[in-house]
Amino acid sequence: MPNRTIYISDPDVQIFEKAQQLAGDNLSATIVKALRRFIDMQEQELADFSEITVKVGKQVMTKKQFIGRLLAQGRFKGSNEGRVEVFQVYQTRKGAIALYKRNVPDWGAWSHIPFDEEALPGFGKTDKRDKLREKAFETIEKSYEKMGNWDEWRGEYTFEVFDAIEKIKELVPEELYTAAAQNLFHGPVEILDI
Repeated sequence: MPNRTIYISDPDVQIFEKAQQLAGDNLSATIVKALRRFIDMQEQELADFSEITVKVGKQVMTKKQFIGRLLAQGRFKGSNEGRVEVFQVYQTRKGAIALYKRNVPDWGAWSHIPFDEEALPGFGKTDKRDKLREKAFETIEKSYEKMGNWDEWRGEYTFEVFDAIEKIKELVPEELYTAAAQNLFHGPVEILDI
């Protein structure tokens, strides 16, 4: 078996001395066990990385691609009525933090279009379908009027890269930041010592 020389910095000598006490005569087996665990964790983390493609823009869209892993994502009510903000926070392969934000219409609000209840009972009857269809279109037209100009309802997609996760703290909701930081520093699963 080949010999390996490990150079230890002065501040780390205490760690090796403590490991020697705990391992007894077989410090080298303890070091190999720790290295195996380190390799497993690093390989697992690298396995979480994949090719990410995002579209960016408002009027004209472009695409950007990078290697990264998703740290956290969330959908939040937008600052303007009828809009939602969708955030995705990634760690890039080189360790940067990428923030992808989509400010889009809240199409879920369309599921609550207030149809005239008096028209609904005729839905199954052939002779009243035209009247029901007319009422539905009137309701949709009123909703369009509330929406205003269609250009205002296009999505806006932004992508920014930061050198540290702390730089996005003021740019995202607090709970999203907390989840992203947790995943970055401690992994996707919180290990409890209970």
